[in-house]
Amino acid sequence: MKTITILLTSLFSVSVFAQANIEQKMGLLKQNVDNSTHNFSEYKSNFEISVKNFNESTRVVNELRKLKIKALKDGKRADANARVYGQVIEKYKLFIKSEEAEIDKENKAVARLQELIEKIQLNSVKRQAFIANYNDEIEKSKAEIENWREKKRQVASVLTEIDTREAASLDERKKWQEKKGVYRKETEKWAKEKRKTQKTYNTFAKLRKARK
Repeated sequence: MKTITILLTSLFSVSVFAQANIEQKMGLLKQNVDNSTHNFSEYKSNFEISVKNFNESTRVVNELRKLKIKALKDGKRADANARVYGQVIEKYKLFIKSEEAEIDKENKAVARLQELIEKIQLNSVKRQAFIANYNDEIEKSKAEIENWREKKRQVASVLTEIDTREAASLDERKKWQEKKGVYRKETEKWAKEKRKTQKTYNTFAKLRKARK
């Protein structure tokens, strides 16, 4: 940023014997005009950059928040599916207990009812097949539970990454918001200073012209 040389208002009372001094002061005033014009342009450019970066940071934050909402929904869905397959396992365990109880009853009946041995043995074979099938279903359900647990771990990882990126984006947005305010003030300041120095320069220019 360039420095402005401040002239006292008493300079307006230049006497007819100070023409050379007027020329010198006119040069200083012209320099002030150039410097204020340069500073105005510089801070205006910085202000426009800060506005652009602030808007981009806001867009990134909004996108990350949308992703976070979706990830949270996926996590809830994983919990719900894991509970469903847990209930399936419990159901098949009850089936197994029921079949085992029946096998026990039928094995005891063999001793009492020899004539029914073949029929009871056939029923036992069928029930063992049921048990094997139920065990297969249990293993499938366990695999599904593990699959959903893995998905939930992945969701947790995604949420962590989103939170980290969101925090960084919020910090970035805050930084540009602060810079935007500073550049706006500086732009307004130098716009005012530009008008002031230009006015002073024009006054002295008229005075010089009148004394020639």
